[in-house]
Amino acid sequence: MPPYRHIIDNRHTTAADYLRGALADADRLSLVSAYFSIYGFEALQGVLTNLAEVRFLYGDRSSIEDVDPNQE
Repeated sequence: MPPYRHIIDNRHTTAADYLRGALADADRLSLVSAYFSIYGFEALQGVLTNLAEVRFLYGDRSSIEDVDPNQE
């Protein structure tokens, strides 16, 4: 169990598992990420294709250091 339940570190809690649960009753998704790939879509395909609307904004990986300098 991770020390903080709201932190998704892809070790204890994966982003895909979190999104599957969070989107179970949703009809729309707006998401910003610098780390989304075709493999991420594949893992979430069943959930994402059932949504009425998906808005996705790709971020710049170089900006992550500004948000989390120690990459924790």
